[in-house]
Amino acid sequence: MRKVKNPQRQEWEAIGIERAKESRGSLGLGVGPISDIFQIIEQQGILLIRYPAPTGELHAFYAEIDGFPVIYINSAEVLGRQIFSAAHELCHFLYDRDSLKTFLCNPGGQNDKEDKAEIIADTFAGEFLIPKSGVQSVFYKYFNNTQMINEVHVIKMQHYFKVSYGAMVYNMFKSGVISGATYG
Repeated sequence: MRKVKNPQRQEWEAIGIERAKESRGSLGLGVGPISDIFQIIEQQGILLIRYPAPTGELHAFYAEIDGFPVIYINSAEVLGRQIFSAAHELCHFLYDRDSLKTFLCNPGGQNDKEDKAEIIADTFAGEFLIPKSGVQSVFYKYFNNTQMINEVHVIKMQHYFKVSYGAMVYNMFKSGVISGATYG
C-alpha cells in the first residue's frame, strides 16, 4: 500500500523548493554544485562556528547573539551531514530570522517530521544543494546513453555535487533519473 503524503506537508515542501530556487538565483549559483556552502554562509555576514558538540544530540543551530547572526555546525559529524545542516540553517537565516531568534535543529531528523519551519528548511537544503534540474542536466550530459544505472553513476554524481551517496540516490530518484525499482 502506498503512503499518501499530508497535503500540508506537500505545501511546505513546495515552499522550501521555491525558496531554494530563489536563493540560488539571487546568489548567482545556477543549477550546478555548490562549491563551498560554508563560504556562502560567511559571505552573508554570518559567524560560522564548526566545532565538535559534547554530545551527539546537537547537530546545528541558528541564533542571533547580541544582534549578530551565528550558525553552529557540529564538526564531529560526517562532512555530508555538516553540509546539509549548513544549508538547512542558511534557510533559517534567510527566511525565519525575523520570526524566531534561535533554532536548535536536527536537520533531516525524526523529531522534525511535523514542524513547518523544519520541513521547509530540510526541503530547502535538499533543493539548494542538489537542484532537480541540475541533477537531470548533469546526468543526461554525462550519461546520456546509459541503459543500466549502477552505483558508479551514483558515485560520480555524488562527487560532482559534493553530497552523500544517500542524498544523491534520493535526489536522482526525485528527479526522475532513476526509477523506483532502481531506488529500492
